[in-house]
Amino acid sequence: MRFVEAGERAVRLTHPNIARVYEAGRREDVVYVVRDLVEAESLADWLARSGPLSPEDAIPVLRQ
Repeated sequence: MRFVEAGERAVRLTHPNIARVYEAGRREDVVYVVRDLVEAESLADWLARSGPLSPEDAIPVLRQ
């Protein structure tokens, strides 16, 4: 199952801009991923509050 394989690879990733994945697997008919809880404003909410980004401001966000 590709989802589980991708999750297992994600366990090995560590980067400040990536939520940490601790476990991925399947139990009976349920496929799951255990990862960090990221408490932050969504990009959609931020854009609704702040308006569209200029290309100069968007580039650093996209790189992250």
